Amino acid sequence: MIAGRIKELVDPETGLTVWDKEEKRYRRAGYGDIVILLRSVSGWAESFCEVLGRFGIPAAAESRTGYFTAIEVETVLNLLAVIDNPIQDIPLASVLKSPIGALTDEEMAHIAAWYKAAGAKEAHKGLYWAVRAYLEEDEGVDVSGCGRRPALAARLKELSGLLAELTSMAVYLPMHELLYRIYDRTGYYSYVSAMPGGEARRANLDMLVEKAAAYESTSYRGVFHFIRYIEKLKKYNTDFGEARAQTGRTDAVRIMSIHKSKGLEFPIVFVAAMAKQFNKQDTRGK
Repeated sequence: MIAGRIKELVDPETGLTVWDKEEKRYRRAGYGDIVILLRSVSGWAESFCEVLGRFGIPAAAESRTGYFTAIEVETVLNLLAVIDNPIQDIPLASVLKSPIGALTDEEMAHIAAWYKAAGAKEAHKGLYWAVRAYLEEDEGVDVSGCGRRPALAARLKELSGLLAELTSMAVYLPMHELLYRIYDRTGYYSYVSAMPGGEARRANLDMLVEKAAAYESTSYRGVFHFIRYIEKLKKYNTDFGEARAQTGRTDAVRIMSIHKSKGLEFPIVFVAAMAKQFNKQDTRGK
């Protein structure tokens, strides 16, 4: 409901007019003029960011959680997991479905169905073996009407080559250097920059490089240990919160607590999640 209302308010033709104190004039409202206030951002901010993102509305939340679940961070961590060990279905599926692999659900299902029809070996069940068989199969073979698609095979071959290149780099490059190579070779850094809330997403990827540099100051090296290091941070709830884009005035809907917003002024305010019960713990105390 809030996302729909925001879309109406920032419409270039029929949107709300607000007074710009800096420019000393009235203008159409932008995303940066809007704030969503909550009594507490924890547990709410991620949901708001996700839904607003789906509507193409850039949103920035100052939360202490949500870093590891940010889609861009998860995608890069899954790519690292595949570089370390490709025989992992969930990370591999994530990479194939991401903009790096750019496969659709239908294409993923097609590969699985083709592999099954081609007589998948019992010992080699799973997505990795299906993709590998799809790449190795002769182009002329047509199994049970579930034919191999040359264009899809060509895309998989390209991705396979990229993964092989990054895997060989992972042997000798420091972790932060490897991340820079991944951003550059996949074009993923530029891709997330163009997404809604691109500044914050880019800052999240930069923050991952910082974490990699911090990891390198320990005695551990390599992709395998870095993945374990991140897993330990997740396990012990050491979440950093999403990175903040280093800009003065951001053109994104801000999501913050009522407490945090003291002293700030916004032309458009949504006060959300008001149905939450009052915390009466103190009244029951001694």
